[in-house]
Amino acid sequence: MGQVLHGCATTTEARSILRAIVARIDILVEKVVIHVMPAAVCGVLRGGSFDPSVTPASPKLADHLTLSVAAAFTRVGKDVRMVIAGPDMGACKPSPDPGLIKLVVKAHELNEKLTAGHMNISDIAAAEGVHRSYIGRTIRLAYLAPEITEAILDGRHPPGLNAKRLLQGASLPLDWGRQRRALGFA
Repeated sequence: MGQVLHGCATTTEARSILRAIVARIDILVEKVVIHVMPAAVCGVLRGGSFDPSVTPASPKLADHLTLSVAAAFTRVGKDVRMVIAGPDMGACKPSPDPGLIKLVVKAHELNEKLTAGHMNISDIAAAEGVHRSYIGRTIRLAYLAPEITEAILDGRHPPGLNAKRLLQGASLPLDWGRQRRALGFA
């Protein structure tokens, strides 16, 4: 069905097809349930004439095909995201977190200042207008495993990982495998 929707000329046409085949969507605390009308799906897949203005009569709910997937609502920073479990999760478009990206970039900038040898942590903290401990916690993030940094930049990080959690976990081990486990990548 994904190919059918990708083959649509417009987003409006794709929405019309979905409206024609989906009878109802139930978003529950622990799962998402989609009720699909099999006859409408068959019609769309056969490439029959599809008139979006005609809405098929909805049969009884018992006649619907029911698709269900486990889901949970998770707080990520100030946002709440629906996390859908299962192997298809990787097919979802990654969603980069600007706060996480900003923190990783800041860690590398501060590390550059420190390793250049012109400033120590106290000098950097004074220049940045923050406490020394913040500089120390942040600079440690410049030493994250490359795959973790790449995943953060691409938006492929675990849904519960945000800037606050990453900074609080700045006492992460230097071992990259242990970092991956501590941050939920493994």
